[in-house]
Amino acid sequence: MTGIKSKNGLIDQIKKNYWIEADMEQLVIWETRIKLKGDEKESLDTLAYESEEHKFLLEKWIEIMNLSIPETRPRGIPEENFDFSNLDSSQMFDVIQNYEIILRDSYTDLRDIDEPLLKKLVPDESYIDDFRSDMDELVSEEQNHINICQSHIGGFKSIYG
Repeated sequence: MTGIKSKNGLIDQIKKNYWIEADMEQLVIWETRIKLKGDEKESLDTLAYESEEHKFLLEKWIEIMNLSIPETRPRGIPEENFDFSNLDSSQMFDVIQNYEIILRDSYTDLRDIDEPLLKKLVPDESYIDDFRSDMDELVSEEQNHINICQSHIGGFKSIYG
């Protein structure tokens, strides 16, 4: 059972997820400041690249739902971007993991939303199954991101800044 009960709640959740995915893209920028090598660097690249792909998928649904791409942070999203200064790599992956859990749970709610509510924003009923399929894919990928983060929690590399 999903926690989303209204059209505005659905719109708000999609826009929040879009913004979080957009923030996750900036993880690539941190590579230039982080002493990560090998598997940790590859993991950060994967998280950033796949978050960009998730953002594009959400853009598709925002367009189908005839909504606007958020240009400012939606209510409830912290104003600051990720700041990993003075964190070691395991702490960094722990912070990222928290957002991945939020996204996984949110995509689960979106996937499981009541059909009558979803139809209020997805006018063509033929898209309903596609929406659920896309959200299911995002749930799976976010779970993979959580697993990636968990594999790095406990490391010792430092971030300078």
